[in-house]
Amino acid sequence: MIHLASILRASKRSVIMIMAVVAIGLTALASPVTELPIKDINGKKYYYYKVVKKETLYSLSRKLGLSQEQIIFYNPTVYDGLKANDILYFPAEDFTDGVPTPSTQPSDNADSGSDSGNVTAKTDINSQSSTQTVTHDVVKGETIYGISHRYGITTEQLMDANPAIRSGLKAGMSLIIPSPDDAPETNHEIVRNVESQIHAQRKRDASSIDIAVLLSFDLDAPKKDRDAQYSLEFYKGFLLAVDTLRELDRPIHITTYDVGSSDSTLKSILDRAEMKHMQVIIPPVDIKGGLEMVGEYGRANDVMVFNIFNVRDKSYLTNPAMMQATVPQEVMYAKAVEGFMGKYKNHTPVLLVKEGQSDRNQFMTDIKARLTADGVQFVSIPYTGDLTIEALSSLSDSEDYVFVPTQGSQRDINRTLDALLKFKENSTGDLTMFGYPEWITYRGETLENLHKLNATYYSRFVDDSDDRYTKHVMASYKEKYGTQISPSIPHPGIMGFDCGIFLLRTLKSNNGDLSIEAPSYQGVQHGFKFRKASDSADAGWYNERIMLINYRPSGNVDYQDL
Repeated sequence: MIHLASILRASKRSVIMIMAVVAIGLTALASPVTELPIKDINGKKYYYYKVVKKETLYSLSRKLGLSQEQIIFYNPTVYDGLKANDILYFPAEDFTDGVPTPSTQPSDNADSGSDSGNVTAKTDINSQSSTQTVTHDVVKGETIYGISHRYGITTEQLMDANPAIRSGLKAGMSLIIPSPDDAPETNHEIVRNVESQIHAQRKRDASSIDIAVLLSFDLDAPKKDRDAQYSLEFYKGFLLAVDTLRELDRPIHITTYDVGSSDSTLKSILDRAEMKHMQVIIPPVDIKGGLEMVGEYGRANDVMVFNIFNVRDKSYLTNPAMMQATVPQEVMYAKAVEGFMGKYKNHTPVLLVKEGQSDRNQFMTDIKARLTADGVQFVSIPYTGDLTIEALSSLSDSEDYVFVPTQGSQRDINRTLDALLKFKENSTGDLTMFGYPEWITYRGETLENLHKLNATYYSRFVDDSDDRYTKHVMASYKEKYGTQISPSIPHPGIMGFDCGIFLLRTLKSNNGDLSIEAPSYQGVQHGFKFRKASDSADAGWYNERIMLINYRPSGNVDYQDL
């Protein structure tokens, strides 16, 4: 892990924090969360809630007195919606006063507004000054434009301060109103202020760093789709890395374009004179044929293409300009099998095969083939429904086993854990479990049980909210933009930060040349270790950095770089 404490410096921009809880939109009322049952997990107390049939994030947010963003913040797996019988967890330590303690507490002052909504003044007790935060309670018939116009701010500023209203404005919502003068930059300003730095006649020069960012921000769309929001947060994280490394001994030029969703727009951007002077291009996420277009441009003009979004692309095999920054699936599986074989030399593998379903992925096919080729004896245990202790009766109670489920969903994993834990209670052998990347999103009782089983899984990235470097980046992001990094995993804002730090440092150390071997880097969330695809002159580069993540019974999490 890079020592980020030495490079994460405060942004030179002076941003006045309106309220510490802008991103998750806390209300002034005490939350009914504290009325939920409570349980102890790994030494920490959590309020928990079981989702009922047909319940939605919106209805649950009203029931619990939390915003939808807050629910997702504490339970990232519900980002795409709730499922009946899901268990949601809320750290008790964050609700000591009835509302999440990361927020500032509201004052007792309240002024009634007109019939078009109520305005409440709140004091940020964490601020050194007495900056006032204005909130607005939405009433039926109001619009985003009307509220923005009333307070002299843009619609984009209002939506940035209240992300939930991008999905629709509803009566009863309590909105934070940013100051027209002190509000963080809007998304338009963040992107276009950097666009204004373009110098069309600038020539490529090893003494400077020149990067083009071509992403679909959809800045003029009234409602951004998920890819556009993802791209924007990635870009904000990337700019945070630029701010962090401003003191490199050479100029940094970031040229940014909103390519929208049109391949013709992308082509017109690639035709611009300044593009030939770039050292690297970050291509867009979702334009059909866009990556191929940018890749061929890179090949023809000796410009490297850093592909972080498209995991299935294979052009790095035949295009020397391509850098496949997301570890290719076949590479991930091969390294995961190697890691498994090395870690569990003294354990008998037990494959838990759910009948009626095919193997989860290529990993299971690969691991069976490797065990067979190496002459390693393994056990297959078929089961239907829930795994039972009786299904494990053929196993010795004194042998060391590593259990590998053929399915990786949280529901399927939960249907195996009770039997494995009961078997472990009566066993004198070392029992553990090995699994899949999505385990990184599991919370609550599932996570607690994985810790009890000393479980390990493979992943392209890490996610440790308790890590001090993660906390530092998240705090810096919020200070700069006035909003939280989204709870989706991996976090696009941290991904952008890691990509930015890697590219800036590598371009400096390689004198602007990414076509030669780059130093390896393990960031806050993502790591990069590039390898040439082959000895062919037409081969590009791919990232091979994979981690084994171990949930220790102590509650700690260990990371092993493969």
